[in-house]
Amino acid sequence: MLDVLGSEIVAGILAEDDILNVESVRERFGVSRTVVRETLRSLGALGLVRARSKVGTQVNNARSWALLNPAVIRWRASSHYRQQMIELLQVRRGVEATAARLAALHASDEAARGLVDLSDRLAAAAESNDGEAFLEADTAFHRLLLEGSGNQVIAQFALVVTAALRTRDDAKQPLVIDTTPLGIALHTRLARAIASRDAALAERLATEIADTTLAEFS
Repeated sequence: MLDVLGSEIVAGILAEDDILNVESVRERFGVSRTVVRETLRSLGALGLVRARSKVGTQVNNARSWALLNPAVIRWRASSHYRQQMIELLQVRRGVEATAARLAALHASDEAARGLVDLSDRLAAAAESNDGEAFLEADTAFHRLLLEGSGNQVIAQFALVVTAALRTRDDAKQPLVIDTTPLGIALHTRLARAIASRDAALAERLATEIADTTLAEFS
C-alpha cells in the first residue's frame, strides 16, 4: 500500500491537494484503519502528504518531498526516471568530486586498494557483458568512494547513490556498459589516482565520470 500510494503521488496520479480519505483507502486495499493511518504517517514523514485539521490528509507539492530518500527515488524512477537521474547526477557531480579529493587525502590504504579492486571488477564485468556483476561493482565502488572521504555527511550520500544506481535495473534502463565504455576507464584511473594520493587528479576524474554519465541523458 505504501509503495502504491507513494508511486501514485510522485507520478501525479494523486495530484497536489488531493485528499486521501482513510475510509476510502481502507476499502480500496482491504486493510484496517490502523494500517491506513500508519501508511499515511509514513508518507507524511517523507513529505508526500500532510494532515490538515477538518480537511484530512492532503498530497503535498513536490517541493516538500524527501527527494533524497531511497524510497522516493525508487518511486520516481517509474515515472520520472530521466528527470530524476539528471537532477541526482548534477548533485553527485559536486559531491563525488569532493569525496574523491578527500579520499585521496584521507582514505585508508585498505579502502584505496578496495577501489582499485572494484575498478578491476567493473572492467571484468563489462568484458563479459555481465550487467548484474557490473551493477554490484559500480554500486560498491561509489559507496566506498563516498565513505572513504572521511566526511560523515558525504558518507551518508552513499544511500542516495546506491538507490539511484539500482533504479537503472529496477526501471529496466540500460547500464553504463551499454552506452559509456569510457566510464570504465575513468573509474580505473580514479581508483589509481586515489591510491597514489593525487587529490587534484582524483577530483577531476570524478567530475569526468559524472559528466560522462550525464551525457547519456542529454
